[in-house]
Amino acid sequence: MAFSGCNKVEENEPYSPTSSIPKISIEKLSPSSIKQFETIVFHIRYTDGDGDIGNQDADIESLEILDTRDDILHSFHVPPQSPTTGIAITGVLIVELENLILMDQNNSTEDVVFEVRLRDNKQNWSKVVESSPVTIVK
Repeated sequence: MAFSGCNKVEENEPYSPTSSIPKISIEKLSPSSIKQFETIVFHIRYTDGDGDIGNQDADIESLEILDTRDDILHSFHVPPQSPTTGIAITGVLIVELENLILMDQNNSTEDVVFEVRLRDNKQNWSKVVESSPVTIVK
């Protein structure tokens, strides 16, 4: 999993936070069709009014991606996205989800939609955002 840096947000910027609850959107998801066992990449844009996204403790997982075909939850550690808290931040998390498979091996293709959410250090969850469909082929 790779992460990009954060930037201080000014109130008139398009992703300006209005609260300390994280806000996310899926900026990009690619590719839209894969062979099973391949990897897809999420570009998840976040904003947070108090800059407390991510944790030094690698055992704390604060990003969840749910495979809605069978409620398979993938959880990820997010390192700190700001050198300090108390400032508004925005950035993009780049997350790779590997080895996607067909749930029913008798199928030649399956479409999957993912649900994504992000938790800050105060245990505030973002709203769940839904991905566009990804096609998995044999």
